[in-house]
Amino acid sequence: MPYIFHVPARDFFRSVHGRTTRWLAMLPLLLSSSLASAQDSEARAITPEELCKTHWTIDLDWLPYCRNQRLGELRDTIRRAVIVIHGKQRNAKSYFDAVNRIGNEEGRAQDTLLIALQFLTQPDVARNKLPQNVLYWDKEGWKNGMKSLNGARLSSFEVLDRVLKRLIDQNPNLQQIVIAGHSAGAQFVQKHALGRRLDTSAWKGQLHYVITNPGSYMYLTSERPEEPKRCKETFNDYRYGVENNRLDYFMGTSPDSMWKKLSEYPVTLMLGDEDTDEKEGDQSCPALAQGKNRFERGKEFHRITTKSLPAHAPELSLSRFRLIVIPHVGHEFERMWDSRCGRSLLFGNGECTGPSAPRAVKPPPKAAFPL
Repeated sequence: MPYIFHVPARDFFRSVHGRTTRWLAMLPLLLSSSLASAQDSEARAITPEELCKTHWTIDLDWLPYCRNQRLGELRDTIRRAVIVIHGKQRNAKSYFDAVNRIGNEEGRAQDTLLIALQFLTQPDVARNKLPQNVLYWDKEGWKNGMKSLNGARLSSFEVLDRVLKRLIDQNPNLQQIVIAGHSAGAQFVQKHALGRRLDTSAWKGQLHYVITNPGSYMYLTSERPEEPKRCKETFNDYRYGVENNRLDYFMGTSPDSMWKKLSEYPVTLMLGDEDTDEKEGDQSCPALAQGKNRFERGKEFHRITTKSLPAHAPELSLSRFRLIVIPHVGHEFERMWDSRCGRSLLFGNGECTGPSAPRAVKPPPKAAFPL
């Protein structure tokens, strides 16, 4: 049986008589304002306060990241590394600050390397006046493993592979690497777990993927919980499935190899049981075929995947692919990871069974985006 942990706990318009003419007169202004607002949202760039100030050198290019200790030297004291992947707002520093606080409270400041990678867009680079060799991606492309739009044109997945290799090479006593992503970052993490190209067979440690509240999933099977009536020909295309995947990063891989990679290391799916707003997130036909909201999509993805896994990798244990539900939490990365289960997954032994409720935390600061 698969492991499923559920921690117990506890129209725009209104009718306005006699004002039809006024509304009609205001309509162009309203449309103009809405369009401008949408454009502002599309063009949003991170602020200097949201930018990680340290740069990771990748060949001749740079990638911003936040970290709790200096890198680039051999460290015998490091036993664990935690790599955090931000959401669509690309606010890596907010993620880093939250997880760094948790790590310090758990007493892991000395033996754990904490890294928050930051995948920028061109507006981010322009607004912050960054050098030309700072890598940037399309605002949707980074989470799907697309290549950077400048520099060496690296896949964002390749960037993570290089980070992993450097951590393994420079920390001889490293026992575990946790890769945790939330929302768009969780989509990134889930796809990397299926397509990871880095050979870790010589390393004696363990990777652990923590996938938190993603908006959709890359399925390895064509089964879906809902009938994709409007997209029967495309619902299983990449990034929602394995068909028509033209990414160079996935070249040479097969669905069978992806099944095996899914089970090679522990993969934990964390869901907030209040992440149920059906108007939020991906509303495309392929996403809706996976469920009505993020919470339902996660439960169904786990159910269908665990049902199909034994036929594709019978020698591997289903216990490596777990579902953990955090009660009374919505689409909030800090509260998810600050729960008892979240703390254990990131900084403990990964176990969180038992009757006690998740740790209650105050809401994230206003400067931190929830995505």
